[in-house]
Amino acid sequence: MMGIDRYVDWEQYCWFALTINNVGKKVIEDYKIELDFDGEFQEVGTEQSDVFNYKTFKNNVKTYSNSARSLFIKPDELVLVPSDGFMTKGIYVKPNIGLESIIKLKWKLLSRDFEDNGELIISIVPRYLIEKRTEYLSLELLDEQTEEISLIQRKQSLNPMDGFSDDISDLVFE
Repeated sequence: MMGIDRYVDWEQYCWFALTINNVGKKVIEDYKIELDFDGEFQEVGTEQSDVFNYKTFKNNVKTYSNSARSLFIKPDELVLVPSDGFMTKGIYVKPNIGLESIIKLKWKLLSRDFEDNGELIISIVPRYLIEKRTEYLSLELLDEQTEEISLIQRKQSLNPMDGFSDDISDLVFE
């Protein structure tokens, strides 16, 4: 059966994961890490389960119900021995379309016997897909310049198991 092509906006999320390592000499117990984001962006969030894996999906990054600018990490193991670490699940920042921005990620580790904090800098630099267009203008309109920034459209299957049919990944690390 031939499907109907359906195009949807490709939401421009910037995905990343954090690696957490205990580089100290003492065990860190009963801890969590608070993440506060500051800068020009729409929201932050994390991976969500879907209807197919909701029973088995575990995420160590949690969202607050009242904030689109903060997250916290609650690890599965509440003890972090020296020289050990773990990686978080996916975290995203949804930037403002077409704007370069610097986002400050302020983190704070809270534990039974230890507290620490710091700051990471996330640089958002938009990448553009240039479409070649030919336009014929009258001489009167040549002085007028316009710029248009819009979301990339990508083909989506109507079958929820197929997802998106393009070969561009949402996760690109440089």
